[in-house]
Amino acid sequence: MLVTALSIFLGGLGLFFAIFFAKTHRLKRMASSIPGPKGLPFFGNGLEIGTSSADFIPYFHKMYNQYKSCYRIWILHNLIVFVNSVEDYKNMLSDRKVMKKAYVYDYMTPFLGDGLVTSSGEKWKHDRKKLAPFFYFSTLKLYIDTQSKNIDTMIKKLSSYVDTPEFNILPVTMYCALESILTTSVSTMVDCSKIKALLEFTKFAQQTTSYRMLRPWFGIDSLFWISRVRRSEKRCIENMHRILKGFIDNREKTSQTERNSHPSLLDMLLDLKDKNIFTEKDVVDGLITIISAGSDTTATSTSLTCWLLAKHPDIQEKVMEELDEIFGNSNRPTTYEDIVQMKYLERVIKESLRLYPIVPMFGRKLKEDYKTGNYTIPAGANVFVFVWGIHRDPEIFPDPEKFDPDRFLPKNLVNRNDLCYMPFSCGPRNCIGQKYALLFMKSAISGILRKYKLLPGTIPLNFHADVTLYPSTGVNLRLSKRSSIEEI
Repeated sequence: MLVTALSIFLGGLGLFFAIFFAKTHRLKRMASSIPGPKGLPFFGNGLEIGTSSADFIPYFHKMYNQYKSCYRIWILHNLIVFVNSVEDYKNMLSDRKVMKKAYVYDYMTPFLGDGLVTSSGEKWKHDRKKLAPFFYFSTLKLYIDTQSKNIDTMIKKLSSYVDTPEFNILPVTMYCALESILTTSVSTMVDCSKIKALLEFTKFAQQTTSYRMLRPWFGIDSLFWISRVRRSEKRCIENMHRILKGFIDNREKTSQTERNSHPSLLDMLLDLKDKNIFTEKDVVDGLITIISAGSDTTATSTSLTCWLLAKHPDIQEKVMEELDEIFGNSNRPTTYEDIVQMKYLERVIKESLRLYPIVPMFGRKLKEDYKTGNYTIPAGANVFVFVWGIHRDPEIFPDPEKFDPDRFLPKNLVNRNDLCYMPFSCGPRNCIGQKYALLFMKSAISGILRKYKLLPGTIPLNFHADVTLYPSTGVNLRLSKRSSIEEI
C-alpha cells in the first residue's frame, strides 16, 4: 500500500515538473538573450525579491538602475520583463493588442471579479465604454456639493488634532475618501460599520495579492486554495458581497423618479442591467472595483501631498496665496469653478504623484511575440513598467528627490515626453477614475489648508507596495489652526 501511494506521489510530481518545463521551454529559450539576474532552479528569482512587500520598491529600483533598458526575472513559470525605455513601453502600451493585465492581477480576481481592473479583451472594451460617462467632468461636477459635505466632516474631525503631538492623517482621509466614493456610487449615506468593513476588505485584497507574490508556491492555485489565507479570503469576499447586495437591493426599491433626480454609478449599472446589457454579476463586479480602486488610492495620495506640504512650508504658503485669491476670507463651500482655478495646487499634486506614484509598477501579459528595442519578448511573458524608477530617473527629472511643483509649469513640459510621467498608468488601460481622484484631492487639500496649517512630524515614511503604494508607518504630521479663518 505504501509503495503504491509513493509511486502515485512520485508519478504526480514527475508529471507536474514535466508540464512545468514544457510550459517554460520556449519562454526560456527566447528570453535567454534578455539580460537579468541568475535565478534558482524552479523558483527563479522569486525568493530574492524579499520577505515583505516593503522589499518590492528597493529591489526593483536597484534593478532599474542596474539594467537601464530592459531586464527579465523569473517567478516560477512566470517570465517578467521590465521595459525601461520610454520609446519601447510607449509603443507597447499604446498597442491595443497588448491589453491583458499581467499574471499578478489574477490574484485579485476573487475579490474584484471581472471588473475593469481585472477583465480583458472584448468584455473590458465593452464595460469601459459603458462606464466612461460616469467619469466625465460634466458628470463628476454634479457631485461636488456632496463631496464637499464629506470633506467638511473630515475637517471637523481633524480639529481634535490641532496643537497635539503628531498623528497619522491617513485613517482620517481614508474614511473620507471611501465615504465620498460611496455617496457618489450608491447615492446613499452608509453607516460607519459598513465603511470600516469596506476599508478592511480593500486592504486585505491587496495584502493577499502581495502575499502570493512573495510566496511563489502560492502562485499555483491548487496549493493556495488549501491554505489558511484562502479560507480568510473566502470569508472576506462573502462579507463584502453581502454589503454590496444590500446596496443594490435598497437602490432597486427606490423609485425611478428619485433615481433620475439623484443618479449614481449604481443607477447607471442597474440601468444597464435592466436593458440586459449587464448581468447582476457585472453590477457587483463594477461596483466593487470602483469602490475598492478609488478609495484608498485617493486617500493615500491626499495624505502624502499633505505630508510634503508640511515639510515644505514655502510651497504650502504659495498654495495658500492661491486659495486666498480664490476664496478671500470666506468660508463658503468649494465649487467646481473654484477647483478649476487651483492651478498651483494641481502642480503640487502632480509633483507629489511623481515622487509617490500610487501604483509604483504595472504590467501586461503578451498574447504574441513583441519586438522592443534590441529584444524580442515572447508571447506569454509579463511585461512591466516600473513607474517609481522612471519618476525618479535623474536623466528625466533632474534632482529627482527634490519636491518641485514647477516641474509641471507649461514651459518645463515642452521637451519632456508625456510618458515619463504615469501616476495613473497610460495607454488605453489608463485609470478611468483619474479625473475623480484629482477633483477629490484638490477639494480635500484646499479644504484642510483653508482651516489648518500643516506642520511636519518626526516619523519618516516607509512604504509597502501591496499592489498600490501604502505608507506602513502612517503619514504623520501636526496641525495648527489658521486664525484668519472663521469656524466652519
